[in-house]
Amino acid sequence: GISPSLEFLDLRYNELGDEGVTALSDAIQSDQCSGVKTLLLRNCDISDQGALEISEFLTRGLYELDLSGNEIGDEGVNAITQAMIVMGASCKTKYLDLRENNIGDEGAVSLSLAMASTDCLQQLNLSKNEIGNGGCELLAHVLSKKTSLKRLILHSNQVDEQGALYFLDVLDYYNKDLVYLDLSRNNISKATRQ
Repeated sequence: GISPSLEFLDLRYNELGDEGVTALSDAIQSDQCSGVKTLLLRNCDISDQGALEISEFLTRGLYELDLSGNEIGDEGVNAITQAMIVMGASCKTKYLDLRENNIGDEGAVSLSLAMASTDCLQQLNLSKNEIGNGGCELLAHVLSKKTSLKRLILHSNQVDEQGALYFLDVLDYYNKDLVYLDLSRNNISKATRQ
């Protein structure tokens, strides 16, 4: 098994796949091993099914979760966000890295609902996904009411002028706590950037 004192687990760049994640989930969820606070699973061949297993980690007090560079889509993100919603005020996840997956507007909407239900998330990386204006609209709306998020990274998605304007309106009038917003490498015109 895994040592109960283990807090940081880095398995990046291993071909765990969904089966490996299931085995890892079983080991971590045993009552003897509830101390893991940081779980790094970048480039581990994880799909939506693996994300469903990983969503259970959030209920164990996980502070940081890196699932970047996998094959997680909207369904997998929905499983993760449902766990955050169920946790509500007791959710401890501060850093969530979902860059380089297959997340679209539906996944961004799920993440928005999770952010509306909890104040734990401080950094969200959604770069190099397939998020467009529809996802940005709800993310920006939640940012107008919730201020726990300090860093939002959305570079290399499908955001155009309208998506950028959603965020600019929120930052101008409602949210003064977001300190980092990355919308680079999208389809935003020169006029909007100014």
